[in-house]
Amino acid sequence: MQKILFICTGNICRSPAAEAICRNKLDKLGILSNYELDSAGIQGHHIGESPDCRVFIEGEKRGYDLSQIHSRQLILDDFYYFDIILAMTNHHLEYLKSHQPPDSIVSIKLLSNFVDNNHMQDITDPYYGSREDFSKMYDHLEEIGEKFILKITKN
Repeated sequence: MQKILFICTGNICRSPAAEAICRNKLDKLGILSNYELDSAGIQGHHIGESPDCRVFIEGEKRGYDLSQIHSRQLILDDFYYFDIILAMTNHHLEYLKSHQPPDSIVSIKLLSNFVDNNHMQDITDPYYGSREDFSKMYDHLEEIGEKFILKITKN
């Protein structure tokens, strides 16, 4: 079983959306049981909270279930438990790499770079934006999520 962790700042917008999108795509392929997906934040301001209501609403419109996702903060054990940790931004990537223990063998990548080695684009945080910004975030994550699923299911 491959274990994948999605990381953003507070685990209430981007990383739970990425988790829900990929969970949905793997479920539709009938191979969700081959993967363990989770999400976390580098900060702990929202521990235990559900995703932002705007993430929830846009996700429901698109057919994603975020009802079981609750914010949690990245912990040291994550660097040993997961096979892949995917960051939403270059800032998150730098944070993860600077906190990765030397004996951890987890693969840490920028989500957009994982699917395209020449693509170093951040997933924009919609938290302080409009509903349209949340829709754009989902559009971006769906596009990248599709490529990500194709890549991990190929191997």
